[in-house]
Amino acid sequence: MEKAPLFVLDASVAVKWYTHEAGRSKAVKLREHYADGRVDLLAPGLIVYEVGNALRFHPNATKTIGSSAVKALRKMQFIIESLHDDLIEKAMEISYAEGVTFYDAIYLALAEEEDAKLITADERLVRKLKKYQNRVLSLSAYEA
Repeated sequence: MEKAPLFVLDASVAVKWYTHEAGRSKAVKLREHYADGRVDLLAPGLIVYEVGNALRFHPNATKTIGSSAVKALRKMQFIIESLHDDLIEKAMEISYAEGVTFYDAIYLALAEEEDAKLITADERLVRKLKKYQNRVLSLSAYEA
C-alpha cells in the first residue's frame, strides 16, 4: 500500500478553512484529502496561535469564528510537533539565510526534517524560498 504524501501545513492554508477568501476551495480540498487519508498533515504547535491571531485580525472573522476555528484545528488530530533544539537551529539558519520570519522558517525546517512538503498560500513566501522549490508547494499548485 502506498504511503500518503506528507505535508507540513502552513497557517495561511488553515485560515482559509474558516474564512471565505481566494484559495479556499483548494484549502478545503486538502482538508478533505486529509480526512479521507489521501494525505497526511503535520504542523508545528505554533500553528494554533498563528491561526487564532490571523482570524483575530481578519476582516470577516468574529470572536465566535476565531474560537471555534482554533478548537476545531486542535481536534483535527494531525501531528502537532513541539520545537526541539535541532529544529530551532535549522529554522534560525533558514530565517537568516532567506530573509524570512522565524515563524515561517519553522514550517520549512519541519518539512526538511520530516522529508515532507510545506504547503502554503503565502505566495510571497514561496518566492522567497524559491531555492527550496522541491520542498515548498504553493496551495495554488495543489492538485485537488
